[in-house]
This record gives sequence, C-alpha cells and structure tokens, in this order.
Amino acid sequence: MAENILIAYYSQSGQTKRFAQLIAEMTGADLYEIEPVRRYNDDMWKAWDEAQVERAENKYPALKGALPDISKYDTIIVGGGVWGFTLSNPIFSFMRGMDFSGKKVSAFWTFYDHDEKYNNDMRAETKRGIYIDGLPLPRGLTSDKTKTENAIAKWLKTL
Repeated sequence: MAENILIAYYSQSGQTKRFAQLIAEMTGADLYEIEPVRRYNDDMWKAWDEAQVERAENKYPALKGALPDISKYDTIIVGGGVWGFTLSNPIFSFMRGMDFSGKKVSAFWTFYDHDEKYNNDMRAETKRGIYIDGLPLPRGLTSDKTKTENAIAKWLKTL
C-alpha cells in the first residue's frame, strides 16, 4: 500500500464520513471533505430528483473551497454514496476538477442496493490516473462491524 494517501469523501448523511474516518485510522491517510456549495435535500428521493435535473442539464454542483493539492499523495481514495446506480453529483464535480496523472485512485461507496455503474464510472472519471477497483459497502455488510473492517482491510491490500 502507498504511504501517502488522501481520502476525499462526500457524505450527505454521515455514513460515508464514518467509513472515511475508519479508513483514515487504518491507513494514516489525510482526509478532505467534498462539500457542494448548496446542500441537497435530506430526503433521499427529493435529493435524487434534484440530482436528475442537474444531470439532465449537465450542470454539476460547484464545490466549496479549493480542491486539494494532491501532488504529495501517491494514492487518492474517493468515498461517496450511490445516487442512481452511480456516483453522487458532488463526486462527479470533484472527479472532473482533478488531474490524477500518475496517481493511483480507488474508491469506496455506501449504498442500500443497486450500485451497478459505480466502479466503471469511477474508472472512466479517473482520467490520466491508475484506477484500482473499489470497495462496495452495502448496508447488509456495514451493519456488521467486524465484517466491514475485514472487507476494508482486504481491499486496502490491493492498493
């Protein structure tokens, strides 16, 4: 595993943040929170309606603050929840604003069901970077702390 790791994450409800913090504890990674300028609705169905409008108009959300300087990192891990089988809109904004040239990039994602497009879409958005298959964290897994920690540890060995 790389020594210099950045975990960039977007967490609407706090669940993804919890796993970002756990992975940071396990790896010694730095954390960067991806924050859209405006907050999405707390009701996931209403947030999804908002996201679909943005996607249809190809207008992804602006993010707060400057994007992180990744020059000192070997590996970038991106964490987020699944929206409509794939990345959330703030994650799309982050990925499209970054230059991952020469960096290893991977991801973890939280979801209830249906993440079919997530890994391939992350791979596509990792332009000029080296994408390593990510870690799906479905609710059925994350409800068991030991199984979750074991899955994370196994995945981290692939980095």
